[in-house]
Amino acid sequence: MKIFGKLLKAAAKLFSIVLMAVILLQLAGSVFGEHELPALFGYSCLSVLSGSMEPAVSAGDLIVIHRQTDYKNGDIITFSEDGFYTTHRIIASDAGGYRTKGDANNIQDAAPVRSEQVAGKVKWIIPKAGKLFLAVRSPLAAACIFLLGSAAWLLSDQKKTGEKGAGE
Repeated sequence: MKIFGKLLKAAAKLFSIVLMAVILLQLAGSVFGEHELPALFGYSCLSVLSGSMEPAVSAGDLIVIHRQTDYKNGDIITFSEDGFYTTHRIIASDAGGYRTKGDANNIQDAAPVRSEQVAGKVKWIIPKAGKLFLAVRSPLAAACIFLLGSAAWLLSDQKKTGEKGAGE
């Protein structure tokens, strides 16, 4: 049973590290501007706002994208157009760029997507987590969550140090 407890604590610590990284990314996005997409090791997180990719991706989902050098038909990509990000599926490609379409849309997007517009390929979809991601969008909310998480981390480490010192 002690092994299970240790595994659970390790998983909780790993989760808190990932959460802190996501929050730091979100803070960086707020600091660097609305249209900059912060990345950690080439990965970026975005909250989906519309249902144009239903049923594969729903409004309120969190997507994790990764920049690549090559994309192929069937890939779900996120691209920038007029300062806004859109996530659609590649249905064809030619010299003009990628032809994209939202799965729930009746027609393909009007303009081809040039390779320099592509922010990345969708690697993971976390259902409904985008709502939380949007909640920490404000710098104040993200800073508060980061400080609370850091305080909890420090207190848990302090408790461990105190327990070791008492037993020695």
